[in-house]
This record gives sequence, C-alpha cells and structure tokens, in this order.
Amino acid sequence: MRRISIVASLALVAVLTLPSSASAARVRAYRGETSAGTRIGFQIRIDERGRMSMKDLTFRAELACEDGSAIKYWSGWSFGGAGLRLQGRRLTFDHVFYSEALHVTGTFRARTADGTFENTWASLTDAEDAQLCTTGELTWTADKVSRRRVVELGPHGGIDLVHRVHDGAVSSAVTDGWGQGFAP
Repeated sequence: MRRISIVASLALVAVLTLPSSASAARVRAYRGETSAGTRIGFQIRIDERGRMSMKDLTFRAELACEDGSAIKYWSGWSFGGAGLRLQGRRLTFDHVFYSEALHVTGTFRARTADGTFENTWASLTDAEDAQLCTTGELTWTADKVSRRRVVELGPHGGIDLVHRVHDGAVSSAVTDGWGQGFAP
C-alpha cells in the first residue's frame, strides 16, 4: 500500500510541475484606426513571463506625393521566432530600406493600444522626377479583438505588400491587390 501512495504522490508532483496552458505564450490581437482614417492591426505575443513581442503588423495606408498624386496600399509584416521584442509594453519599430521608411511606435495594454505611425516612400512622377510620398506622422488607437478580425484589413484592390522578417532578414512580395503577384 505504501508503494502505491508513493507512486501516486510522484505522479501528482509531476503533473503539478508541468507547464499549464495558462502559463504558455498567448497572442493578443489589436485592431484600430489611424488619425487619417486608415486601418491598423497588430498581433502581440505574451510569453509565460509576461514579456511582449510583436508577431504581426498589418495596415492600410495612403501616401500623399509631392506632385499631388497618392499611393494607396495594404501591407502586412510577419516576424519569425518569438517576434520583435517590446520594451515592457512599448513598441518601437523602425524599418528604413532603400526607398522606404516605416516608423511605428505604440503602447499595448490589456484591452487597448495607441501610438504613432509614419510611412515615407521615394517615388517617381510621370515625368520621372524624384519625389517623396508620405503619410506624415499619424496617431493610431486600437482595441483588443479576436485574432480573426485583424486579417480583415487585407486586400482591397490597391497594391499589397507582404513582408516576413526572420533573423533580421526581410523578404517581401508585391501583388496587385487581387492576389496576382508581380516582381517588386
């Protein structure tokens, strides 16, 4: 009888020391709007120690160009591994590459988030003169939503850009907004 109770006690200790699903990493989704009225969404991973990282960023943007034209597009960013680590609850994401600069900051709380957003592209006019196109610095606010609702920001008939970041390397794909790919 003593042997059975020792085995049962050891089994109970083993079960109690296994990580529970409550302590496993979880993902919160946030969906909101910029001060320009365009959509923005995030998926924020929270690990078992409460550390936050950005797994996904999606947004629609309209950039105003110096010649009076506009560029409308949708962009999705996906971060591999644990994601882009936040400093506590604060996000700072700066991507500057050749002809594009994207700057996103934010503070994420249990049910809401807010921050700033700015995207600038170098572009050519119809006469092939260089110009800048930018959103200007915008503010954004977002609410926690189900993860499924964040992807509703997707394709809209403009340009779609999809970026994947893994180990610091960025791979990108461009489509025409209807799922038809073409070379960037």
